[in-house]
Amino acid sequence: FRVDAMARAVRASGNAIGNIPRKVLSLPDTSGAPSLSFAMAFFWSLAGGIPKEAALEVLEVLSKPSAKALFQSVPPWLPFISIIAFVGAPLGRLKAMDDEEYAWKLPTIRPALEEVVERHLRGLDPTPWLSAGTDWLGETMTGLAHRLSKTFSEESYGDPLIAKLLWSFAAADMPLECRQVCWGSRDEALLAHLTRALPVQGKSPSKRDPSLLWPLKSYLEHSGECGEQITIALESGLLRPKTWPFLFALHQKTEADGGHEEESPLREVLDNEQDPEIDIAMSDEEPKGVNLTQVELGDLD
Repeated sequence: FRVDAMARAVRASGNAIGNIPRKVLSLPDTSGAPSLSFAMAFFWSLAGGIPKEAALEVLEVLSKPSAKALFQSVPPWLPFISIIAFVGAPLGRLKAMDDEEYAWKLPTIRPALEEVVERHLRGLDPTPWLSAGTDWLGETMTGLAHRLSKTFSEESYGDPLIAKLLWSFAAADMPLECRQVCWGSRDEALLAHLTRALPVQGKSPSKRDPSLLWPLKSYLEHSGECGEQITIALESGLLRPKTWPFLFALHQKTEADGGHEEESPLREVLDNEQDPEIDIAMSDEEPKGVNLTQVELGDLD
């Protein structure tokens, strides 16, 4: 026992066994670090559709500040995928049934779920792992986006948490089909519900607005692939001025119309390190379409 304990201590320090007597246990077969396998189990259990009681216990562990070590021990895409899969399907199953029960609807589970999202996901930049461009990851994201959009439209009735998670698929480096889903390619009503559920918190836009999952810059379309849908959304009046979809659409449109980014209401927020409040007039009136040829900051009302 003493010899084996010594060998384990030496291995744990990253050193060679050296002169320790050879009567020791052999190294176990493994495809990765034990800490990686242990940490991944928490996230894959959520993605796999575990029962309500087990889900609550897992979320309570992941919601603690000390769980940061678990998040840092797994691939960066895994926590996001597991949470999206978890909220997009009923508890305990991955297929819809008559007695559907969603975790985010339950007052016993929702606080822990919100804490996980707020403490460990919000504010992280997904660009490094999204831009890797692996086929399987893109296909996974597309499937999750479609399923979550269905849940948002048919189950959530504009729930702000589900809206925030769904709008995360509008990030610039998400697959094109994911972004198109968010901009209403299959259902304009979905975009109308999203714009109501994603208001700008406070008087003006902020990089730290709690309505957004990712950093502000992560959502700014750089390829122009969704330009036509964005233009249609602006001209149709589906987007309310006091919302993030409206501001992102306006930013993208002004950039596409010649790169006059100084006209964008988000430019000062993006350029200023102090993240100042910008004096943008906000209105709760129903939108009546936007004149895209001349838009001034004071015209947003």
